Amino acid sequence: YKRDIPKDLSKQIAAFSNSRGGYIILGVIENKETGLPSSWAGFSIDEIGGKVESINQMASNVTPLPTYKVICPTDKKNEKAFILVKIEEGAYTPYHIKNDPNINIRTGNISKPIEPASVEIISQLLDRKKMSDEEKNNTLRYSRKI
Repeated sequence: YKRDIPKDLSKQIAAFSNSRGGYIILGVIENKETGLPSSWAGFSIDEIGGKVESINQMASNVTPLPTYKVICPTDKKNEKAFILVKIEEGAYTPYHIKNDPNINIRTGNISKPIEPASVEIISQLLDRKKMSDEEKNNTLRYSRKI
């Protein structure tokens, strides 16, 4: 939960893509002790377009481009909108921020860089990319036979 778009959103998107995916809910204030929402602030309907554009710009700083979706549910009663950013588990790992050599992963509710000594984790991310490429090639070969 985030009240507004965090400055490190690109890092968080990359970390979710390198892990199992996840959600970021914007417009919600989190209770730091419990990790649960403490209030639902939302954004005015007029703010949403600019916020979504900022999210898309920050996601474009991640390479390869991650698979994500931005959803804006509205609370019509209070004329507020919330932003849900759904990030898929990446098929082309490792994901990283352009011009940043660090590779981040998501652990629990924090994003953290992989230690340089964590060659095993980086190897797993590269293996997942290789498997995804092989699956794509197999699908293409199969479709050509049909």
